[in-house]
Amino acid sequence: MLKSIAKLLVLTVAVIGGAIAVPTAASASPAGGAGIQAYTDCGQWQFGFWDHPYGGGPARCWGGTINCGDWLDLYHLPYPYGGNWRDRIESIQNKTSATMGLDNWNSATRRWDRLWTSVPGNWGNLPVGIRNATDRIIRVC
Repeated sequence: MLKSIAKLLVLTVAVIGGAIAVPTAASASPAGGAGIQAYTDCGQWQFGFWDHPYGGGPARCWGGTINCGDWLDLYHLPYPYGGNWRDRIESIQNKTSATMGLDNWNSATRRWDRLWTSVPGNWGNLPVGIRNATDRIIRVC
């Protein structure tokens, strides 16, 4: 039942020619659907991320004033069961009014690689190929 409701809520608007795709209540994939389970841990104007799909498992919320170019280093963010949040994110919810990027540090090129760009209102599971790979979250300018 919940999955059926979530599928009904899926609305993806893709504008060609320089604009961005705007998924609302859609999976964190360019044009996919998503289930919903929790996604209630974080308040308005926060970016939430979870260690498991469907908003399950430990959650963290990043909010307050997040300026253009500000980033959250997951290597230095403590994980509830020891270690850090690096390479643990599987699902997200962007309740901010900003576009947020999920980046992975590429040690071979010594550069940040963009894994995912999350527009305001975007939520859901990350695509399987980029789950557990995020090293930082950044507000995109």
